[in-house]
Amino acid sequence: MSHGIMARVALLPVCVDVTELVTAYQDGALSWRERMSIRWHLSRCTPCTRFYDQMRRTAEFVHDHALSPPDEAEAEALLRGGKPDAS
Repeated sequence: MSHGIMARVALLPVCVDVTELVTAYQDGALSWRERMSIRWHLSRCTPCTRFYDQMRRTAEFVHDHALSPPDEAEAEALLRGGKPDAS
């Protein structure tokens, strides 16, 4: 992230700042001041709140529906081009 964006966010973020920083906001990677600035903006901007909610729901969906990695036998079978044995 550029220092210009971060300095602007610390003062008063605009929509483009929020959309660029929403993932860092969700991950807790922003400073307290930056988080509060984003939160302030979200409390007043319906389009950004919708965007944030969409991103949050997408992250939750991906987390909830993540596939577990194959076990060793499944991986070997897949690498050979076959199907894993049904157990």
